Amino acid sequence: MRSNLPVTQNEVLFAEGDSLVTTTDLKGRICYCNPSFIEVSGFTKDELLGQPHNVIRHPDMPEEAFRDMWATISQGLPWSGMVKNRRKNGDFYWVKANVTPLLDARGELTGYMSVRNRPDRAAVAEAEALYQRMKAGGDMSGPLKLDRGHLLPTHPLARALDRLQPGLKGRMALLSGGLGLLGFLLGSYQAGGPASPSVGALTLGLTAAGGCALLGGLYLTRQVLRPIASLTRSAHQMAGGNLTAEVASAHHDEIGRLSEALTQVNANFTAIVRDARRGVSHLRSDTADIAHGNGDLNQRTIVSAGQLQQTAASVEQITTSVSHSTHKAEEATGMANAAKRAAEASAASVAQMSTSMQRIHTASGRVMDIIQVVDEIAFQTNLLALNAAVESARAGEHGRGFAVVAGEVRTLAQRSAVAAQEVRTLIKDTVQQVEAGDAQTLVVQQGMSDVQQAIHAVHAFIADITRGMQQQKLGIQQVNGAISELDHITQQNAALVERIAHAAVDVTRQADDVAASVAVFRLSGDAVTH
Repeated sequence: MRSNLPVTQNEVLFAEGDSLVTTTDLKGRICYCNPSFIEVSGFTKDELLGQPHNVIRHPDMPEEAFRDMWATISQGLPWSGMVKNRRKNGDFYWVKANVTPLLDARGELTGYMSVRNRPDRAAVAEAEALYQRMKAGGDMSGPLKLDRGHLLPTHPLARALDRLQPGLKGRMALLSGGLGLLGFLLGSYQAGGPASPSVGALTLGLTAAGGCALLGGLYLTRQVLRPIASLTRSAHQMAGGNLTAEVASAHHDEIGRLSEALTQVNANFTAIVRDARRGVSHLRSDTADIAHGNGDLNQRTIVSAGQLQQTAASVEQITTSVSHSTHKAEEATGMANAAKRAAEASAASVAQMSTSMQRIHTASGRVMDIIQVVDEIAFQTNLLALNAAVESARAGEHGRGFAVVAGEVRTLAQRSAVAAQEVRTLIKDTVQQVEAGDAQTLVVQQGMSDVQQAIHAVHAFIADITRGMQQQKLGIQQVNGAISELDHITQQNAALVERIAHAAVDVTRQADDVAASVAVFRLSGDAVTH
């Protein structure tokens, strides 16, 4: 027997209402196991499917229990008993195991189905003590053995006493045989002695009773035992998953009502299995549609996420460009402000130069007035010098020195007149230059005013551009935030799609489990497998 080690002394209790279900083929390999069995065993589904069922066998179980189980179910009969199983990590758990042979539509054995429930603690304690005794070789009354899950002693006397408990058919045979034997003995007694009417009547009565008992036994066998055996076979067929077996009886008594009840159970069970199959078929179809739609949604979500990432990258580039442009616009605004200040300073300098030109023009006018006075003085001096020369000529020798002085004065007066004329000419030229410069200053001043206005316009335009850039930057930041939120939502949708996909896979797996669990039942119309 396979020995699974190591083991622990830690017992695991599963839920009160849980059923641990498995199906195996004729060689004991696991074909199906429900989620409760997988959870309690500690193995994964992949570790269980296709493995021999003794993968969960505990070394504390006696060989006699499994010998009896296989001897029973190989005959097509159900087996029920207490079993101690081992979990993957070495822990153990107790079950009340019910093993049923699975039959096809022709009644041929195809496998086995095991349904395990949680036993009460008294049954566990009793089974644990019993299996320890069996592992130790029995007690003083001799070894113990199991028969169809029931404990039987193997001691000759105990076995003989156990066989004194016949069934219904055996009881009828004992009754009829006993009455016949008693009649025979009384007849023998009567033949060996004097005739006695009472003994003869008793002998005749017992003989008649024996005959009636024999006839009653035959009638009971025909009318009761055979129908019960037929109903038992039908019940075994139903327990083995073959719901195509007919439950027919022509009786209108209790056996007939029992047959009708089994027929109704078969019909109800068949309807439930058909509904379960139909529901599983619809569930598989709906799950396939959900999986297909979820796959399309997942693909679209992936595409949307990629497009959002590309859009986010493009918006990020635009944000960088706008930030750069805003920075340049701010620099242009600073340069425009500097140009504006320079133009204002130049305009102020031109205005000051124009004022200076006006002052020069005014001063030139005053100089012209002074030159006019000097010219008039030189003219008067020249006249006085001429008069002095005339008077000195009249004076003769005495006025000769005065004539020399008068000549010098006349020469100075003439030179002063010439100098005054030159200064006048120079002043006129200067005034003309000043007037021309003043006119040019007015032109420059007008140009500077135009430049100032243009700079003001450029400054205002750049300020508008800067404000527009800042608003655009703010809008792009909002768009970027919205895209980030959309990307976050898309990622959440992708995660949700992934969860839905896993849920669809789980639902499909559960549908497959349900389909596998109802596949053990054979209905009319099912294809016969070989």
